[in-house]
Amino acid sequence: MKNLERLIVNQQIIYSDSTIALQERQIAERTIDITRDAFNENESYCDAMEAYAQENDNGLRLHKGQDNYFGRNPFK
Repeated sequence: MKNLERLIVNQQIIYSDSTIALQERQIAERTIDITRDAFNENESYCDAMEAYAQENDNGLRLHKGQDNYFGRNPFK
């Protein structure tokens, strides 16, 4: 649980810092979304970390329907 908490807090700090590169902020946003969704589905910290690990292995890319540049959807 502590690892997940640290991950989310660190990613939230990155996401909230407008001086950090856009791509890094997008990765942070994706990480937050992935772990939140996985946790909400089963209320399992292990599932949330597993979902993050799987997506991290895939490069945490944006998927169809996700916003790019914080509001502009590149798939429209």
